[in-house]
Amino acid sequence: MNNRSKKNRKSKSPILFTILLLIIVGAGAFVYITYFEGEKPTVEILTDTTYLGAKTTIKLKAGDAKSGLKHLKVIMTQGETSKEIFNKNFAKQTPPTPESLAPQTFTFNILPKKLGFKEGEVTITTEVTDHSLSGYFKGNKTVLSQKATIDTSAPKINILHSERYIRQGGSGIIIYRLSGNPTDFGLNLNGTTHPGFLVGDGRDDVYITYFGLPYYAEGFTNAFIFASDQAGN
Repeated sequence: MNNRSKKNRKSKSPILFTILLLIIVGAGAFVYITYFEGEKPTVEILTDTTYLGAKTTIKLKAGDAKSGLKHLKVIMTQGETSKEIFNKNFAKQTPPTPESLAPQTFTFNILPKKLGFKEGEVTITTEVTDHSLSGYFKGNKTVLSQKATIDTSAPKINILHSERYIRQGGSGIIIYRLSGNPTDFGLNLNGTTHPGFLVGDGRDDVYITYFGLPYYAEGFTNAFIFASDQAGN
């Protein structure tokens, strides 16, 4: 009986060891996949940052589908000048919730002159990390860098001709010179926009706008020429 019991114990030992080993390996794999996942967070700038005006509103989207966002920051650099223009930390959710793993949208303003930047090219760098323990517990990181040009000078307008007298139901023209490469311009008359066109005499900076004054209008409550460039000035 003693010999048989010893044989049974010996035969069961490898099975128990194999089961224990599988449990340990499975637990280790679960911990590694859950806490040391290697998928990088995503980040996308939704605003066209080719040009930055006196005040530019930036919208970006970032997220991490595995362990959730940990830190997001945006830095702008020009030569020796480097400024942090956005910084946000995110608390770890245990366990992660669908909201913490879903992409989020963030909005902030850039005021180049207030930050000490000059007209010209800058680099905008966005860094985002997640709550993974990979990378020696630093988490996975995604870095997005792109160039932009600071242009805070508004277009200039010089009126060359305008109608002095307009009757109700009448029409007129206004001719003006624009500088500063405007992309949107025209006449705003009583809240209605009338676009401008090149005069067609070979000059590339002189425009004309045709307009009419409705018969029911009591006068000019608001009338001005406007021009804005691609930087939003």
